Amino acid sequence: MYRRERVKNLDIEPAMKYRRVGTINNTAFQTARTEAGLPQVRVHDFRHTFAQRLRDAGVPEEDRALLLGHAVAGMAQHYATSTVERLIEVANKVSETRDRTTILRVVNG
Repeated sequence: MYRRERVKNLDIEPAMKYRRVGTINNTAFQTARTEAGLPQVRVHDFRHTFAQRLRDAGVPEEDRALLLGHAVAGMAQHYATSTVERLIEVANKVSETRDRTTILRVVNG
């Protein structure tokens, strides 16, 4: 989504420099998951969980695809993409459909 919007606004300097993340499965993540007692959890498991919760919350497939970074197929969908405000709204539905049980917590190392 960033790259698509950036192309539309090449004359505007971005507020933050964008650079691709090489790997998220780094030492910090390994340490955090071990300290949290989640030795078998992979980074990609969070993506699957988020996708399932979006679906359970009734978020439309098009919005789920955009939130997960999937390419949107078809020209009709291209012209009817969601706004950032809409994506935030539907992403927040995840927390509205679940009880307030702590799923992930920050552990100081």
